[in-house]
Amino acid sequence: MECKIENGSGTRFWVDKWVGEDSFQNIFPRLFLNSEQKGEVISNMGFWVDNKRVWVCKLEWRREWFEWETILVDEHRSILESVSINLAREDH
Repeated sequence: MECKIENGSGTRFWVDKWVGEDSFQNIFPRLFLNSEQKGEVISNMGFWVDNKRVWVCKLEWRREWFEWETILVDEHRSILESVSINLAREDH
């Protein structure tokens, strides 16, 4: 999947188009509605581990997921696992 991001400091996680052809807000509206981080940029939605070589996404939700919604969460997680963020370069 095509990724249009560097370090995530200028790209909003849910609203901007940074993975694929649409925003996560449009692809996963149910997840967006449950998010506690609707307006956050990517760099504020996770943390670096392994001497800043790996970025781990930390999503915060308003409530627990219903069983049928976990399919959406898993699909979203799968997309995120295919993305790499470059700490050294700022978004343009």
